[in-house]
Amino acid sequence: VERYAFNMNTGKHRLVKPKKVHTVLGLLSAVLLLGINLPVCASDQSKHNQKSIPLSCPIEAEERDRQEPGLAFANKQLYEAGIFFGEKKYVDATRLLKEALDKESKLTTKNSRPDVIAYWLADCHYLQAHYDEAEAMYLKAESYLKAEDQSATNKALELAILRGQLACLNHLKKNTEAEAVADRCVKLTKEIFGGGNINYGWSLLSHSEFLTKIGKTKESDVDFQHAICIFRKHNLDRLTREQGIACPVTCLKDQSKEKVRTN
Repeated sequence: VERYAFNMNTGKHRLVKPKKVHTVLGLLSAVLLLGINLPVCASDQSKHNQKSIPLSCPIEAEERDRQEPGLAFANKQLYEAGIFFGEKKYVDATRLLKEALDKESKLTTKNSRPDVIAYWLADCHYLQAHYDEAEAMYLKAESYLKAEDQSATNKALELAILRGQLACLNHLKKNTEAEAVADRCVKLTKEIFGGGNINYGWSLLSHSEFLTKIGKTKESDVDFQHAICIFRKHNLDRLTREQGIACPVTCLKDQSKEKVRTN
């Protein structure tokens, strides 16, 4: 996920610092999807954090182990990897996650989730600045996604994977590929959050940046202007809530009526 600074007067925007966001869409998805209590510390939180998407899984770790004994190995590796991840010992976490993925990807049970493990492994590569390896692993995680699963959980994971790919492509300066992924992020973000949500605005802004990089300035301006409208609407809604104003438009109409009555 990219962070941007923009000048509302000049209409110019620039990339401040490419930074991957680990939120409920990221690290915690492994915990909730797999039903495992991983000791995880928060990392790389963005000021414009994504809205939490409800993620849940009725299959607890014990049930996974009972239905498929091989899952017990992955559960143990994930738990230990979570400890290393929280301590920022990414080399150790990477080793354990590779072992867990190798085991889980060979299982046939419907409760295996190699997509989640691959995503987390990609995160470890990313945090070590191994962007080529991270990109390849995010692509592998995407290949593990179950296309027939249209649940909010699966869509959240898909969006997290796409954002991971986008961050890697930006570092690798693969702007054409990045623009295509950014476009997919825009569409999926709108599907998940809705067209008026601030997350959709950030996705549009990110896509605008990559369109500029590949020389599509007209298309970039359209996305940029749309994003700014969303941000302004979001700030207006926030201010009206904080100030206890029901609706600015209604207030202006009421004031006009009051002037008519007093004249």
